[in-house]
Amino acid sequence: MECGACRHIIENGGLIKCAGCDNMFHYECCNIEKQVYFDEYMEKKQKWYCPSYTNITRRKNHSTPVGKRDIRSLQASQANISNMSCDKKLQRSSRLKKSSNSASQHALRQKKSDSVTIEQIEALLDRKLSTFKIDVVQEVHTMVTKEFNHTINKLESDFTVATDFLQKGQDGLLKELEVANNKIKALELERTTLKSNIESLDRRLMSVEKISRSHNVEIQMVLEKCHENLLQLIQKLYDTVNVTLDTNCICAVRRIAKINPKTDRPRNILLTLQTERQRDILLSAVKRYNKTNHPNHLNSTCLGIEGEYRAIYVNEHLSSTTKKLYAEAGALTW
Repeated sequence: MECGACRHIIENGGLIKCAGCDNMFHYECCNIEKQVYFDEYMEKKQKWYCPSYTNITRRKNHSTPVGKRDIRSLQASQANISNMSCDKKLQRSSRLKKSSNSASQHALRQKKSDSVTIEQIEALLDRKLSTFKIDVVQEVHTMVTKEFNHTINKLESDFTVATDFLQKGQDGLLKELEVANNKIKALELERTTLKSNIESLDRRLMSVEKISRSHNVEIQMVLEKCHENLLQLIQKLYDTVNVTLDTNCICAVRRIAKINPKTDRPRNILLTLQTERQRDILLSAVKRYNKTNHPNHLNSTCLGIEGEYRAIYVNEHLSSTTKKLYAEAGALTW
């Protein structure tokens, strides 16, 4: 159904009908408020007339340019037309002139009624502005949506590139971390193996040292002298502890370097014998001598060494590790 003002299709719920001309209109096109439309015309069923209908002047039949006549009067006038007087002709021309003026006035009023009113212009402008606003809003919405979608797509693309780059970097780090973990595990295994091998070598070295030192006797606290005769000193030691010395059983006799060079102790004398049994015989004899001559243990006077009185110690030739262990054990308080 078409609106008589804007010529657009009228949807249900927004139309109003003129009670005079039966034309349909939008209630907005007629400058009718929504509340008034529903209160007055929908609920109370009040009649409404459009501006075009209300501007038409209503007349009776006798006011028309050519009034209705009785057919019989018209026939009588035609029969007596030849007998009309001059006065009647004048009256007739006067009536024709009046009817012509009435027709021209009616045409003028009809023209005025056909002209556009201010209300219709306002309604038309409102519709045009509304349509323009809707078009502008739609265009702006379309443009903003397009730009927004373009920006979102660009951001999504950039974000995808960034996440892919980070993912690649993370994958590379994970691979490097896995390689590093494998290397660490291999190094830990190698370290464990090497530690075990070192411990085994230490035990073997200690055994070798013990075997190599098994023929040695270490004599401590004997004063050093220039041009001293160590072989004669060993002979005196054997005589003091009452042991027969076979010079052929002596492999070597010498002084060895001090472990701590800063100490004022004299260098120890190292005696190397041919067999371990010969070493044990000498050590046993020294132990018996010290036990028998308590508290006058073996000393420098017994060996005929001039100078300050010093106690002489005859022991096994121990390694530095074993000596350190003995020292720590002696420092403990029981």
